[in-house]
Amino acid sequence: MRMLVTGGKGELGRRVVPRLAAMGHDVLVGTRAPRPHTDAAEVAFRHDHPETIDDAVADAEVVVHLASDPTDTDADVVL
Repeated sequence: MRMLVTGGKGELGRRVVPRLAAMGHDVLVGTRAPRPHTDAAEVAFRHDHPETIDDAVADAEVVVHLASDPTDTDADVVL
């Protein structure tokens, strides 16, 4: 299954993405700031390229939303 994981490079995403990939899913990682740590394909969500999120969502069968607000870390789930 083709999955888009928003926040795929964050604290929770770094734990979820490898598990989804190991289960055989085609995982696309959505991130505001690309940085290497996974073999999954990436799409960078940037304000100057609004079409990237539309394209990524259109290609996905499932969206796993793990993104959080970097200005309000109290709202994050503590692992």
